[in-house]
Formats: sequence, structure tokens, C-alpha cells
Amino acid sequence: MPNQAWVLTSSVIIFLLMLLPIVEYILLALAWQGVLVTAWVAIAVTHILITRGKRQEHGLLADEHYRKFNNSGLIAWVIATLTGIIMLQLGLLNPDLAGVGATWGPILTAVSASAVYGGLWKTTAGKTALVTALAATK
Repeated sequence: MPNQAWVLTSSVIIFLLMLLPIVEYILLALAWQGVLVTAWVAIAVTHILITRGKRQEHGLLADEHYRKFNNSGLIAWVIATLTGIIMLQLGLLNPDLAGVGATWGPILTAVSASAVYGGLWKTTAGKTALVTALAATK
């Protein structure tokens, strides 16, 4: 096809894409990503504050000395992320609640991540991601 046909074809495609609310989708994806990161950072900060002054794990240990994932951290991350995403989506239920969800969603995400992780860390035996010698022999 000649260059003019390609210019017209691409212009029509771009115009049709401009009719879609792409920016809205990008903003929603970034808000969800913000919730995921907020929960993760809240769990990391909570872990640092809880273990401050206690016997710390050495940062130079190889990966095989650690479990695949930390159960307490994973559970807290999922619960906090779901809390934040539900808060962000309140506007779908009632448009008047969109601002409430956008304002309080990240805050509740951080608070719930810290509370759940702190509670699980104190009540479970998995206080570390290190694989102990006893667990490795089983």
C-alpha cells in the first residue's frame, strides 16, 4: 500500500483508540499497583520494627537457606491487597463513595497489612523465613 494509505489507516486506528477511556484504565491499573506496593512496604516496615534489636538474620545467606515464601507475610499481603482494591472499587457500587475509597483505601491497606502481619508474627511459629536445620532434615 502507498504511504498515504498507511497514514490514513493508522490515523483511523489512533482516532478509534482515542475514543476509548484508555487513560482511565491506566489510572485504575496504577491505583491497584499502588495498593500492592503499599501492602508490601507496610509488611516490610512492620517486620523491621518488630525484629529491631533481636537476633537478625544475616543478609549474605544464600537463597537456599530461606523458605519459598513467608506464610505470615503472604497472608497479610493478600488480605491487605484485597482490602485496598475493594476500597478503590467502592465507586462502582455507589458513585458517591468513589472519593471515600480513593482516600481511605491506601490508608486501610497499610493499617490492615501491619495489623495482620504483626498479629500473625506474634501468634505463629514462623517468625523467620530461614529454614532451620531441624526443618531441613524432615
